[in-house]
Amino acid sequence: MTETQSVAPYRPHSVPVYREPTPCTHALHHILVTQSATAKALGHLIQRFDQPGLPTPRVLCVGVDGFEQRLKGLLHCASVGTHLYILGDEAFLWQVYGLAHAEGLLDDEIDLIESGPINRRVYCVHCASLQDSGPEREVTCSHCHVVLGVREHFSQRLGAYMGVCENPDRPYSPTGSGVRS
Repeated sequence: MTETQSVAPYRPHSVPVYREPTPCTHALHHILVTQSATAKALGHLIQRFDQPGLPTPRVLCVGVDGFEQRLKGLLHCASVGTHLYILGDEAFLWQVYGLAHAEGLLDDEIDLIESGPINRRVYCVHCASLQDSGPEREVTCSHCHVVLGVREHFSQRLGAYMGVCENPDRPYSPTGSGVRS
């Protein structure tokens, strides 16, 4: 009897998997929220809406004045049959996802499309702060200054990866200042 190993690396269940964007053909209204108006993926997605019977999506880009207020207004007024597409880096996706969820949109009404540089949020389990980070496996908390190991556990509620003290023998800032856990 031979044992075969999976070629795919281990990926925890909580880590999000993003798929190729496709327009939801049964949606009555489409809202496309993007982090960058120049993203290559944005052009590809908009081209996919060029089909008979598909309404043109309403596009909102981060650079617009009052972006968050306009987004909240669009989401608050969204009627049944609205589908939201969010395009950007992972930190942006989950920030907008949180706003959409708070306004009552369901998971099935939201598509997350990752594009651009790898930016993600990290939650410090020691001081409960959120911070943006790159793909590094180790970061220093911007609030309590504890060196955190970024775990491959993603919280959809927080929209962040968990950061825990990298050195359990020193669960505090290397400089001795900041919050003790």
